[in-house]
Amino acid sequence: MTTLNLSDRYSLDYLGSTLKLSFPYSKSWLEIVSYPFEAAACVLICYVLIKDIIEGKIIPGEQSVAIEFLIFGLFFVAAIACLIELLWQLAGREVVELNERGLALRHHIFGAGISNRLPPEQVCCFRVSEKRASWFQPKLRFFDFSLGAVEIGTRGEEVRFGSILQTVEADQVARALQSWVEMHTPAKKA
Repeated sequence: MTTLNLSDRYSLDYLGSTLKLSFPYSKSWLEIVSYPFEAAACVLICYVLIKDIIEGKIIPGEQSVAIEFLIFGLFFVAAIACLIELLWQLAGREVVELNERGLALRHHIFGAGISNRLPPEQVCCFRVSEKRASWFQPKLRFFDFSLGAVEIGTRGEEVRFGSILQTVEADQVARALQSWVEMHTPAKKA
């Protein structure tokens, strides 16, 4: 295994026929400060709703109980989403694995997470992204694979990674990935 440390913030490993890149997710301190309050508000609302159901303070009838449970469910999911986003901001890692089976982008929090797989025929090239992510758009960043400094040229889907990378680092990463693809892709016969 060869490790090429292009920066203190991420590592690029050549594991035989697999190239693995790993780095932490960029931090937004505004979100890190706000998510605990948002999660606490959602949990408080869930507590009040459950307390009202248990104490029988809601208007009797099937519809009102169903609506109360629906509202509870929405706020419960919102609380979980806030906690996931908080953990993503604090301990999230972006992992990119490239091999002959294609490209796998993973978002990990303490080793667990989600992934986006692209078959090799769908990956065209790697380049520094001209379009930068807007940090002011309300979205769940843990589930979003369209943020970052390195863009993957795909057929149809916008895929980016490397939110923490500066332009120079993104260029190094894009070149390393592109050279790996060129070395490991069989030459097409004319």
